[in-house]
Amino acid sequence: MPESTSRQQPAQEDSIVRVASAVIIVSFVLTVLYLGRVVLEPLAIAVLLAFVLTPPIRRLRGLFLGRVTSVIAVVGCALAILVALGFVMETQLSHLAGEIPKYQQNLREKISSLNKAMVSSGTLQQASSTLDSLASELGGKGPNSSPQSQAGKANQQPAPIPVEVQKPQSATLQNIQELLSPIIEPIGMAGLLVLFLVFILFYREDLRDRLLRLGGTRDLQTTTAAMNDAGRRLSRYFLIQASINGCFGLFIGAALWIIGVPNFILWGMLAGILRFVPYVGTPIAAVFPLALASAIDPGWSKVLETALLFFVAEIIAGQAIEPVLQGQQTGLSPVAIVLAQLFWTLIWGVPGLLLAVPITVCIAVLGRHVEALSFLGVVLGDEPALAPHEGFYQRVLAGDAVEAAYQAESQLEEQLLSDYYDAVAMKALALAEADAARGRLPDDRQAELLRVIEDVVEDLDAYTDEESKSEQDNQPAGKKNGASDKGSASYAGKESSPVLLIPAQSAVDQAANVLLADVLRKRGAAPSVVPHDQTRRVSGSDASRTGARIICISSFERPPAGALPVRYLIRRWRRALPDARFLACFWRPDQDAGNMEELRKKVGADLIATSLKDAAQICCDEIKASLSARGRSAIQDKSAVAG
Repeated sequence: MPESTSRQQPAQEDSIVRVASAVIIVSFVLTVLYLGRVVLEPLAIAVLLAFVLTPPIRRLRGLFLGRVTSVIAVVGCALAILVALGFVMETQLSHLAGEIPKYQQNLREKISSLNKAMVSSGTLQQASSTLDSLASELGGKGPNSSPQSQAGKANQQPAPIPVEVQKPQSATLQNIQELLSPIIEPIGMAGLLVLFLVFILFYREDLRDRLLRLGGTRDLQTTTAAMNDAGRRLSRYFLIQASINGCFGLFIGAALWIIGVPNFILWGMLAGILRFVPYVGTPIAAVFPLALASAIDPGWSKVLETALLFFVAEIIAGQAIEPVLQGQQTGLSPVAIVLAQLFWTLIWGVPGLLLAVPITVCIAVLGRHVEALSFLGVVLGDEPALAPHEGFYQRVLAGDAVEAAYQAESQLEEQLLSDYYDAVAMKALALAEADAARGRLPDDRQAELLRVIEDVVEDLDAYTDEESKSEQDNQPAGKKNGASDKGSASYAGKESSPVLLIPAQSAVDQAANVLLADVLRKRGAAPSVVPHDQTRRVSGSDASRTGARIICISSFERPPAGALPVRYLIRRWRRALPDARFLACFWRPDQDAGNMEELRKKVGADLIATSLKDAAQICCDEIKASLSARGRSAIQDKSAVAG
């Protein structure tokens, strides 16, 4: 005990140190992000814009233009577009300011009607009178204010007013200060943004090489792939987002023109621009057209049409188009996008809301390419968290046969039943056998797993496996299109069945036989599954009454340990059925094919298989060969009698 305790203490101390170090690092990073937002925000925007502007700069340089000329031309065009958009919006705003006085009468009438509606409401009127009464009491004018209290208040001396002498400022200087104070910060941020952007574009290759050096020159392939992947995803993201928002603005502008709302060009541009702000951008853009529609229309029809327009357009763009396109191009899950927007909004406010998705894309790319940060790719990426066989195994462990069958149906549209069983279900059973070997899956849980597998097989009864039409047509009635006698799926010791499926040891082996029996039934055979707790208690007379020609013994346990129970079962059943053919099935897809023949001889089997599809094909071939042999024997007997 003292030695074990002394060994555990360093491990606990190391874990505490790692957790404390992680907390300190995260706290430091968050502090830097929050306090350095004035510089980091324009820097982040400049880096992201550099990804967008790099492709046109490369094309200009391909036309034998210099780096400086290409950068100046592209940045100048971008600024010219922004200035043109600003000029158009300023013109529209000036026109709107001149038209607003014409709509004053409609606004007065609407405000008057709203006031009348509020006054006519008894509940609102009662609430208003109550609030007025409370306000008068708080002001000392209520009915409870006594004359003494009034006299006391009258005798109170007013508090002295502090007086501060200041040098009067020039009226011109004060006006300039009031005019520039609201725009000083945006102008400073815009200047830093342009400065950072031009610098990054001028020295892009040098900055890239330095980042590669920081990432390590021994693994240039990984670092280069990460940077290329981030650039490709960001470029596609901005292209798709700009396309969606541009189409959204055009649609809003055209629809407002049809509705009859003035200055529809301005509102369309505003809707497209503000939609870059997630969640709140579209509602903010809808406020101005709604107010204008209320002003120009004596009624409420244009207001309702405008509100319905923005609601429907945002539902279509935000819930139907954008999640699909962004999820495919950025590689982020919807949950990661929402969490990223919440986090960066708390850190940087509105700019963080705009930059959340691009920054998270870069972080997710690092998680895909850097092994130490792989957890970021799992948390943020849009790839399934579990592999198909892991998801199937999880649902089976949870006892959710319906969800497991639903998952199977989504993949059976593209592959055959036997292929799905091999690729997903059998791999899931291999995980179950590994858990059972480690003592994590007791016998009662294995029995529950077997029951769920049987339910899944029953739910997938409508799906067939590969079988030619001629073979289907040759089957007896009730055996076509995957139909089968359900009673043949269980062993009773008395039923005649050409194929007998025996589990080597556990309920997991029996679950594999249930899957194999389903495929065999879909191919026209009539298999029988022996329960795992009856494989060693069956008598020779019961075994002989089965009339089995093919006996399959299944085992998930890896050889050589798994070969012993298979060999003993083959010996036991061969004494009862000496004419039967024995197929040893070791359900291990990673088995070396070169050792299969040696393993077959070791266990004393006639045939061997490692996949469910191969085992089903071997059984079908053996049944056909047995039927052919019986047919030839019958013909020979008839010939002998006739002779």
